[in-house]
Amino acid sequence: MTKRTIVYARVSTDDQAERGYSLPSQIEACQRYAAAHGFEVVGVYQDDISGTTHITNRPGGEQVQAGIDARATDVVIVYQVDRLFRDTVELLITVRQWLRSGIELHFCDIGKVKSENDILLVIRGWAGSDEREKIAERMKRGKNSKARKGLVVSNAPYGYDFNEGILTPNADAEIVKLIFTWYVLGDGESGPLTLKGIELKLEAMGIPAPGLKKNYRRRRPNNTWNIASIRQLLKRKTYIGTATWGETRMRDGKRDWNSTEEMIEIAVPAIISQEFYDAAQVRLEYNRKMARRNCRRNYLLRGRAKCRCGFMMTGYKSKYGGRAVYRCPSNAHIIKNAAGEKCSRKPIACEDLEPIAWNYALEIVTDKEGLELKLRAAQQQELDTLQPKIQRLEAVKALLANCESEALRLALTLRQDPGGIVGDMLKHQVTQVNAQHASLSNESATLEDEIEHGALSDVQIAMMLNLFTDDFFAGIDNATQEDKERVIEVLDVRVEITDDDKARVSCRLRVPEREFELTQS
Repeated sequence: MTKRTIVYARVSTDDQAERGYSLPSQIEACQRYAAAHGFEVVGVYQDDISGTTHITNRPGGEQVQAGIDARATDVVIVYQVDRLFRDTVELLITVRQWLRSGIELHFCDIGKVKSENDILLVIRGWAGSDEREKIAERMKRGKNSKARKGLVVSNAPYGYDFNEGILTPNADAEIVKLIFTWYVLGDGESGPLTLKGIELKLEAMGIPAPGLKKNYRRRRPNNTWNIASIRQLLKRKTYIGTATWGETRMRDGKRDWNSTEEMIEIAVPAIISQEFYDAAQVRLEYNRKMARRNCRRNYLLRGRAKCRCGFMMTGYKSKYGGRAVYRCPSNAHIIKNAAGEKCSRKPIACEDLEPIAWNYALEIVTDKEGLELKLRAAQQQELDTLQPKIQRLEAVKALLANCESEALRLALTLRQDPGGIVGDMLKHQVTQVNAQHASLSNESATLEDEIEHGALSDVQIAMMLNLFTDDFFAGIDNATQEDKERVIEVLDVRVEITDDDKARVSCRLRVPEREFELTQS
């Protein structure tokens, strides 16, 4: 029977510039390989993306994985090993999982791979990883060199234009000045504005936020300014004439905020004065310390109530009458919802919405006999969703065992003190094995942590059951706000307002959702 085959090609800017790779040439070579081996090509997928990106986070790679999961292919052909991954650990994990799924993996340069321990695969994987590190090092040296010459390396912040490392204030610089003035002095009609007040004023003036202007994808649809972006703007030192490079670095795919590498300061045109900046920092720090003291009420459903338009509803206590409500930001502010309209959902009084969630939670916990069964069912459901991570952890641990065996072999060989080119190659392998072991160990620790906290543990279930004791139920009629918050958090109760103005309540347990009529008091 002819084997169904998927061809996968990947390229990045660095590959094309430095090594002359191209997607068409890779695909053509893979198709020739398939024809020579009598394979039937049923799919061709490609990516223009970094080789350090996980396969399922690439558009083409995701389609390859989907074909494998659906058993729609028997063979995957890739041009060269580093076209699949430039990260040795990800390469070996992926190869191991594919082979154990019954998939044949072929590379045009080394042929069929029989095991993740295939010596040619490992050597090519090391070579690709070395090349990635060299590319990253060259890029870092180039950026450091530019920064030392007084050129800005990162993207321009709001209020500046960027041209070949030079920042130039643009028309948005006047908006930056307004924001600082409003925050420190006010708008001339009242005292200094709050961050929320600035957000509303900017939106009322129709001034687009930086993300919208640059067409970035944003989580909040059609939203403009928000408190977080304004706070970040007020803390930027670039606006007083000092841009920085190296304050943070990428390390192992994550941003390192405690980098010990050199931080380079770059002089740029200032937009505001040092005095204005210092005054804004003083006020930010004061408000940070006073935030909890300024909280007028603890909202039981903080971050748990969603409006029918998709926004999370926020707790708010009106200055006029002091009524505590949950309101949709698309109704309360000049923020349009996903349909491009202002949400018509009126605020819901806390005394109308919170009892619905609390009574739903009480129905669950007062069934003491069935509670443990529900907790166990929820635990199993969460464990099922963690299966991909559990399988990945098994693969990582198997690779760690192989790595440790290789380390032992190298240690015994090096005891004989081989010299010349053999000794040099062995020392290079030692460096690679050490790096691979460190990377696998980190991956294993991360996965174990995610698995441990991704599902209810036996200890957590015991703690939950101990929480709902006879003493707890004896005082349930007079439950404090803290008691209610603890129960709501334990069950992870969520409320969603539906189109027909009902409250749909659910939780993490395998309990049917309930819908309640909303009343307006």
